Amino acid sequence: MNGGFEFAYQFPGVNKVMQSAGRVIRGEEDRGVVVLIDQRYQTPYYRRILPSDWGKQFTNLNHIESQLKSFWGEGK
Repeated sequence: MNGGFEFAYQFPGVNKVMQSAGRVIRGEEDRGVVVLIDQRYQTPYYRRILPSDWGKQFTNLNHIESQLKSFWGEGK
């Protein structure tokens, strides 16, 4: 634990990330992707505090385009 740093910076930052992600899906029929492009989200600390129901998938930047196309059903 980082004490004051967590409460002053990390928790508010993660809260903003989660609020932004919540804007992607508004209704039952909505689909969307949240891409967090920062190495800190791969650390055990951030993986632990992000929502457990988020599908956590880590990839190489070179593969993002093909994964997004696959998600949206393109290129099949």
